[in-house]
Amino acid sequence: MTGARFAPDRIEEQLRAAPRSPGVYVMRDARGEILYIGKAKDLRGRVRSYFRAANDGRYQVQFLIDRIAGIEYLVTTSEKDALLLENNLIKKAKPKFNIRLRDDKSYVILRINVEHPWPRAVVARGWRDDGAVYFGPYSSADKLRNTMRALQRIFPLRLCTDHTLKNRTRPCVYYDIRMCSAPCVGLVRDETYGRYVEGLVLFMKGKNRTVLDHIRRRMQEAAEARRYEEAAELRDRITAITLTVEKQQTEETGETYDRDVFGYHWEGEELAIQALFYREGKLTHSSAHRFRALMPVGELLSSFLVQFYDGERMVPPEILLPVEIEDATALVEWLGEKSGRRVRIFRPQRGDKLRQVELAVKNAAQALAEGQSERQRHAELLESLRDKLGLKSTPEHIECYDISHFGGRETVGSRVVFASGVADKTRYRRYRVRTDQRGDDYAALGEVLGRRLRRGIEEGDLPDLMIIDGGKGQLARVREVMNELNVVDIDVIGLAKARRLRRGNRIIRTDERVVKDDRNEPIVLKQDSPENHFLVRVRDEAHRFAITYHRKLKRRELTRSSLEEIPGIGPKRRAALLKHLGSLEAVKRATLDQLAAVPGFGPRAAERVLAHFRAGGKLS
Repeated sequence: MTGARFAPDRIEEQLRAAPRSPGVYVMRDARGEILYIGKAKDLRGRVRSYFRAANDGRYQVQFLIDRIAGIEYLVTTSEKDALLLENNLIKKAKPKFNIRLRDDKSYVILRINVEHPWPRAVVARGWRDDGAVYFGPYSSADKLRNTMRALQRIFPLRLCTDHTLKNRTRPCVYYDIRMCSAPCVGLVRDETYGRYVEGLVLFMKGKNRTVLDHIRRRMQEAAEARRYEEAAELRDRITAITLTVEKQQTEETGETYDRDVFGYHWEGEELAIQALFYREGKLTHSSAHRFRALMPVGELLSSFLVQFYDGERMVPPEILLPVEIEDATALVEWLGEKSGRRVRIFRPQRGDKLRQVELAVKNAAQALAEGQSERQRHAELLESLRDKLGLKSTPEHIECYDISHFGGRETVGSRVVFASGVADKTRYRRYRVRTDQRGDDYAALGEVLGRRLRRGIEEGDLPDLMIIDGGKGQLARVREVMNELNVVDIDVIGLAKARRLRRGNRIIRTDERVVKDDRNEPIVLKQDSPENHFLVRVRDEAHRFAITYHRKLKRRELTRSSLEEIPGIGPKRRAALLKHLGSLEAVKRATLDQLAAVPGFGPRAAERVLAHFRAGGKLS
C-alpha cells in the first residue's frame, strides 16, 4: 500500500479496518517500504495502542507513526500462527524498525552420539533431535577443545569419522599416544568402551565424584585380583581426572537444572538483551545482543525470543524473563512442540531465580555500556580517517576489493563490507570473473567493480569509501568504470603493501602506503596508528575472503579433472563416487568391493576406477 502520510481522517479509516482477531500487521511508508511488522492477539487493540502512545508524547512511537502511510493486516487462526508468520515476514522483509537477530554462531556444544556402536565426542554447533547427548553451550571453542584433549587421555574414545572407522586396518597415531582405544581394529572390548562413554557423560554432567568413586572401586578390585597393570592404568586415570577438575575449577552443585535467563537494559533508542545459559545447574555461557529499538519492550522481547529459538538451538524446560510478555502462551505452545516437552516461561518474584534475572539485567546494562564505548571509538577512528586521508565524508560504509587467481586461471574477486567500523559479513560477496584475459588484474577489477556499481545504482546502495588492494594502476581502472557509470560521490583509495627492499647489505621494509588518484605522492600513515591498523585489517580480510574462495574452486577443479580422466566413468557415476565415499582421497584409497558397492557401479566400473588410480591416473 502506498500513498501520502496519514491525515487524521485516514488514521481512523485504517484503524476501523483492523479486525478483532489474531494476526500480523504490516506498516509501510509513502514509498511502500515496510517500516514495521508486528503480531497481536487482537489486531485492532494493538494498532490503536500505538496512536494512543504517540498522543501521550512517547517520542519513540511518535517517530514511527509520523512515517506511516498505510497498514495492512494478515489474519491468522491462532496466536501461535501469528507468532510464526511475524518471524517469517521479518526475516524476509528486514524492516527498519524491527529488531533482527543475526544467526548466533558464537557458541559451541559437545555432542556424544550414544546410540552409535562406537560413540565419539564432537565439538559442534546447533542441537538436533537425533538421540545424541548434548552438553553446552560453551563460549569458547578453543577452551572446549583443550578440555576434550585432556579428557581423551582419561576416556579414550575414537576421534575418527565413521568412514575412517569402517576402513581402517591398523591403529592410528592416537592409539600410540593413548588418546584412542582403537575400536576400529578391535583392540578394546565393548563393555570397556561403554564405560569410557558412561564416564565421559557423567564427567560432563559435573558428576566428577561419581566417576572417581567408580574408578577407585575398579582399581581396588583389579589390585585384589592381582591385575596390577590394569590397576596402574586406573590409578593414572584417577590422577588425570583430579588434575583436570582442579584446572577447570568445576564445582558440583546439589541442584541440577537446565534454564535460560534473559535480562534487558534500554537507554534512548538502544536496547541490550543478555542471555545466561544454565546447564546442569551451572552457568556455562552467556551472550549479549544489541539493537536500535523504538517499540514497546514487551513486543521486542517476544519477537527476540522467537528469533532466538528459531532453528537448531536447544530449548530448556525453563525460560526466565524480567517482564511479563503478552504472547507467552503462544510462545510456550510453539517451544513445547519444538522441544517435545513442557516449557515454562515466567517472571520470577523471589529467590535464586529472581537473582539470576537480576544478574542478566546487570550484564545487559554492562553490554550496552560496552557497545556505546565501542561505537564511540569506531566513530572517532572513522572521523580521524576522513581527516587524514582527505575524504569527502566520514566513511560509515566501507567496501574493500581483492582479485585472486592461480597462474591466470580461476580468477575470482572478493568484496568485504565494514559498517560503522565493524565487519558486516552478511554483505560480503564473491565474484567469479568472466573476462577472457588471463592474468589481467585490471580487467578483472573493472569487471567486478562494474557489476557491483551497476547493482548499487539500481538499489540505491553505494559505499562511502572503496578500498582497492593496489596502487595507481588499479585506481585508474576503477575511475574509468566510475566515469562510465557516472558515479562521482564515492571516495576511492588504494592500499599498497609494505615491501622488503635491499639497500646495500641491509634489508629494509617500506611502509604501507595509501594511494589516491588526486595526489601525486602516497599518504604514509604511522605504522602503529589505529588508522593504519584498521586499513590493513580491512585489506587483509578482503584478501582472506578471496583466497578462501579461490582455493575452494581450485579443489573442486582438481577433484573434477582427476575423476574425468577415468575412462568409461561419466558425470553421474563421478558424482556417485564422491557422494558415497566422501572425498577424492577416499576414492583413491577404496578397495574393489567398496567401489563396487557405490550406487550405479558394478565390478567392471569398479575395476576401471581401481586400475586408474593404481596406475597413477595414467591408464586410458
